[in-house]
Amino acid sequence: MSNVKADRHVKGDWWPHPIPPNVKFGEGFYCESAQIFRHLRSTKRRAVVIGDHVSCYAGCSFSVGENGQCTIGDFTLLNGALIMAEDKIDGRR
Repeated sequence: MSNVKADRHVKGDWWPHPIPPNVKFGEGFYCESAQIFRHLRSTKRRAVVIGDHVSCYAGCSFSVGENGQCTIGDFTLLNGALIMAEDKIDGRR
C-alpha cells in the first residue's frame, strides 16, 4: 500500500507540492516527502521510474537534468541517496 494520494500528494507531508507527473511509481511505493523531487528538471515523460515496493526517505534527492532519466528497481530502499543524472541511470537488474 502506498502513502501517495490520488492527487500525488504524500499523506501528512509538510512539502506543499505533489509528486511531479513525470515520476512513475509502482505498487507499494513509500515516499517520506515529495520534496525529494524538488530538483527534478527533466522534461522527459518518464523522468523517474520507480519500481514496486520502493521506499524513498527525506534525505534523498532526485537531481535530474532537463534531458535526464532515472530508473529505480523493485524492492529498493533509498535513504540519504543523491541521484544525479544529465543523461540516464538505470538501477534495474
